[in-house]
Amino acid sequence: MVESPGLDRPPLWYAVRADNLPAIKELLAASADIQLRNKYRETVLYEAAYHSSVAVVQALVQAGANLHARSNSNCRVIYRAAEAGRVDTVQWIRKDHYFTPNMSGGHGWTPLHYTAYADQTAMAKCLLELGTDPTIRSKPGGRTTLHYAACLERTETGEWKDDATLVRDLIEYGADVNLPADARCLSTSSETGERLHELLFDPRPDEPSPELVYPIHCSVLSRMPSKVEALLEAGADIHARTSVHGSTPLLLAAQRSSPEMVRFLLRMGADPVTRC
Repeated sequence: MVESPGLDRPPLWYAVRADNLPAIKELLAASADIQLRNKYRETVLYEAAYHSSVAVVQALVQAGANLHARSNSNCRVIYRAAEAGRVDTVQWIRKDHYFTPNMSGGHGWTPLHYTAYADQTAMAKCLLELGTDPTIRSKPGGRTTLHYAACLERTETGEWKDDATLVRDLIEYGADVNLPADARCLSTSSETGERLHELLFDPRPDEPSPELVYPIHCSVLSRMPSKVEALLEAGADIHARTSVHGSTPLLLAAQRSSPEMVRFLLRMGADPVTRC
């Protein structure tokens, strides 16, 4: 099995990224190698799951692409489809191939973790209805889907919008608003797949052990009062403190969020004289 190095990718990769099914069929008929992997050991089917329609995924599988191939971080093809919000692809894989909603891959992530990090609300609702457990925690870090959903500053379109739909859906299906996680859950990036795992989980030798934060701390940094409100309604502690610096949501807002967030927390009962 040959690895496709760096950006030196064959035509099939580019056809898949462009969702160009006619070109893909021509390349497959000409014996294009569908077993190529990149440096992360992601196959062309990973690219299809993220960039292409379910018809392209089906064509590649019919041509012999392996739906169960694993990447370096133990990721699966279905995780990439979930990350991109491709409900049709996820439903097809689930229906016709072995898949359980709580099947975890790299660092303990389920498809719902990828979906929550990407703020794919419709995809998340689909996975929750299939029985995915929103309390499953990453290894290491103990991060749940709620930590990621709470801290996101952008929607799936890349725009800022005060929208707590995903947070409320996770809570409705059992997410715990008072579970701590390490503060690397606050990292946000436009990276996807294996590159995202590098950012979130690769060791940082000079970094001290991260402190523990709660979903409400994450939501304060999102600058979205509706997320904070949803967490408070579900029983989150407005006075919760981080484990090292003892920061409350209001202290974090005063340092790193917006004046609107400070006003909102004060209106909701945050103590204005609390110190670290």
